[in-house]
Amino acid sequence: MARVAIQTLAGRQKLAQPECENLRVLLAAQLAQQADDLAALTRISWAYACLGRGTDALRSAHRAADLLPLSKDPYSGHYFLNGLAQIAAHSGDADTALQIIGVLLSTPAGDTMSALRLKLDPVWDPLRADPRFQKLADDITPPAS
Repeated sequence: MARVAIQTLAGRQKLAQPECENLRVLLAAQLAQQADDLAALTRISWAYACLGRGTDALRSAHRAADLLPLSKDPYSGHYFLNGLAQIAAHSGDADTALQIIGVLLSTPAGDTMSALRLKLDPVWDPLRADPRFQKLADDITPPAS
């Protein structure tokens, strides 16, 4: 799974197509047996993104985020919401990605979201030219003491 995400982040989806398709098939079989498997939903969303199937990628990432929302689990829910923002960014849905980033920045999102992470993490590269993203990444406020 990690290689698929790395290939996608590196813009080498065409090179990784066979591996992405193999992963998609394995995860689809797993999800056929357990449709609410959060890890499998997250992984298959990256496989779909690698395959250029943005609608399917977003659907899977939305499902994971919907199954464990912040309101149900504020500790773990932000991981799946962050995953949805990442998939949205890589599927061309900047509006959704930026909305979620704003939500996560306004909540205690632990190690998944911060303005500094926005600046450093290559997962956000598709959004870098967007002025809304730049504003979010530049809004570093020092922690309260």
